[in-house]
Amino acid sequence: MIETIFVLSIFMMISFCVPLLIKGLETIDEHLVPRKSYEWNLYTFQFRNEFRGSYGIEYGKDSVSFIKGSREVTYEKYGHSLRRRIDRRGHEIVLQDVKAVTISSLTNGVQITVTFTDNQILSSSFFTYSSLEGEGGNGQ
Repeated sequence: MIETIFVLSIFMMISFCVPLLIKGLETIDEHLVPRKSYEWNLYTFQFRNEFRGSYGIEYGKDSVSFIKGSREVTYEKYGHSLRRRIDRRGHEIVLQDVKAVTISSLTNGVQITVTFTDNQILSSSFFTYSSLEGEGGNGQ
């Protein structure tokens, strides 16, 4: 009889802990997946650095290409992603869960608006500054 009570009490303690463990695992899983804002900020930082000083900008419906150094860099929508290609080769995913991309021409720049699959819309403007950097020599 004592064994039964002992086993039952251990079973009840384990039963009470299972929901806490499941909630803990869900919380850990949420923190392992990068948030949209982190992914967007990383993308805008990379694009801004690469776009600065570029020339030969070509706009498409959902793509933008430009020359940086001696390489042609292309950012384009590919399925539900935004990818980066160099000299029309490669496949580097820079944004995921992309529903639509709108690229607008600006004077010496581009505006990129991304609609994600959860209907969140983020937008940023980027400028080349190539005419300013070329005037002073050595980027001054």
